[in-house]
Amino acid sequence: MPILIRSWPRLLFAAAVLALPHPFLAQAIDKPLPLHAALQDKDFYLLSLLQEDPRVRTALMADKSLDLISAERQHFLAWSLKTCKGDAACTLKSLLWTEEEIRMVSFALEQLYQEDSSLRELVDKSL
Repeated sequence: MPILIRSWPRLLFAAAVLALPHPFLAQAIDKPLPLHAALQDKDFYLLSLLQEDPRVRTALMADKSLDLISAERQHFLAWSLKTCKGDAACTLKSLLWTEEEIRMVSFALEQLYQEDSSLRELVDKSL
């Protein structure tokens, strides 16, 4: 059945109404994270949050356990750069975290979460 010429305006009006965004379909966002470095903020949300909160950053940097783990990693990475001498597999292996290192960092962060109210607040409200 052919479409009559007089029905075209109604058809175009209906198409325009359906094509427009409807406000009742949109979901409200509480407060989006301001994107200072878009790629970092989208891909590494937690790290961006830690960077933005000076109290949490200070607490993380002052933690002795995390400081020891960081110093050990830096020493190991410096050693591997000297010994691997361009061997990609060797260098990559030194960049990977072992299960033990992951457990140690997890435990240190758990302890810090229990002890530091600013970290607790960040985790509970933003994650």
